[in-house]
Amino acid sequence: MLPAGETAFTCTLLPLGYCLNGVYPLQRIDMTGGVYARQDDPEEIAKFFLSSS
Repeated sequence: MLPAGETAFTCTLLPLGYCLNGVYPLQRIDMTGGVYARQDDPEEIAKFFLSSS
């Protein structure tokens, strides 16, 4: 069973070679966003953006 929320995505992305590449405050909606990018080619491989409250 996967953990809840952002942790579930992180547990999936990290073994696939993704790492947290930046954290952004989303002040208008009172949340934070994190960008996960592949370590080997962050500019060419799709990134994931996860938001959390």
